[in-house]
Amino acid sequence: MALDWTNFADEKNYRRVSFQMKARDTGQKKNDVVKGELLLQKSPFDHKALIVLIPGMGENVSTKGSAEVLANAGFDVVRFRSGISIFEKRLLENKTNLSPEEFRAFVARGSKIIRNRACDYVMMIRYLDNRFGYEYVGVSGVSLGGIFAALIAAEEQKIQDVLMMISGGNIAEVLRTSTERPIAEIRDLVEKKFTGSNEDLWKILKEELAIAEPLARADSLCGKRVRIIANHWDSVIRPRYSREFRSASCADDYEVILFPPGHYGSGLLLWIPMLRLELFNGFLPYPRSFDTVSDINLRFFQKTLH
Repeated sequence: MALDWTNFADEKNYRRVSFQMKARDTGQKKNDVVKGELLLQKSPFDHKALIVLIPGMGENVSTKGSAEVLANAGFDVVRFRSGISIFEKRLLENKTNLSPEEFRAFVARGSKIIRNRACDYVMMIRYLDNRFGYEYVGVSGVSLGGIFAALIAAEEQKIQDVLMMISGGNIAEVLRTSTERPIAEIRDLVEKKFTGSNEDLWKILKEELAIAEPLARADSLCGKRVRIIANHWDSVIRPRYSREFRSASCADDYEVILFPPGHYGSGLLLWIPMLRLELFNGFLPYPRSFDTVSDINLRFFQKTLH
């Protein structure tokens, strides 16, 4: 991997270096190219802790502000900006029928895309660690980024702390129950054209997603610090999937926000401090604090990585 270290912008406390790498050539630019930026401390003696920020399906919104706040607090930060296209509706639209074999190939393709992107993230982390020799590495992800955070933390032992926001495990069940329009449209299309039984459909989905399933690697996170924040009214990644991942990963830090607009409305956490509620004995909520996503990231990593 070659990065242009001479092409940077000077900020007060850190340098900002943009990067782009082409990891493969499948014809789908979103899945082939990984881009982002590095926020690096100016002093060569300050490269002690690296924070990795992973977006959801978009390229910027879920990491907005957090990278700068963390860099000003003394962390090196790698902020990925690359979106990703996992399941393409166009591959199904011209089919009259969808056999179990064709559906298996369709899901396997999407599963491979997830695994490839997780490998890309790990490759960048290892590249930076080899260059700067970090003492600590932490990762934070929102929505799909939280799923990736869990996958790469299970893969990379140097990662000690994981923050997952409005995310969770059990991808097959997320796809089965999500109300997100693109997911629902593909699900409806598959159910309409699939020639096997409904039981076969979900069995194939679960089997082919196994290599990209955070729950399958969750026990590798035991011993790491894992914090999960879920939205009680999330209808895209429902809270029960974050609770399921919590149990499998030995995570002892679990928090629930109550925000009616649901999954995408939770993005307002990026700009609007809001009252967050923490479960008491797993059931009763009580007021905790007002925070933005930037605050959540900073407090978590200052506590765990310093």
